[in-house]
Amino acid sequence: MVDHDIEVMPGQFWEELNMFNEDLFEGKLNLKYNEEKKHMTIEMLDPETGCLDFLVKAKFFALNDNSIEDQ
Repeated sequence: MVDHDIEVMPGQFWEELNMFNEDLFEGKLNLKYNEEKKHMTIEMLDPETGCLDFLVKAKFFALNDNSIEDQ
């Protein structure tokens, strides 16, 4: 498992990912948002076998900047 930190709002990330998927990736990605668990999944099936080629789970956390100042 790999963790990456980015500074972007989830809505902006979602919009950019959808544009990429439609414009440059021909809609091959299956994008799902789970509002209850506050994460999104990105998956793609292998067109030849129909098996899951990859699965990415993205979760966003709100960080409180005040906690850094208190240290």
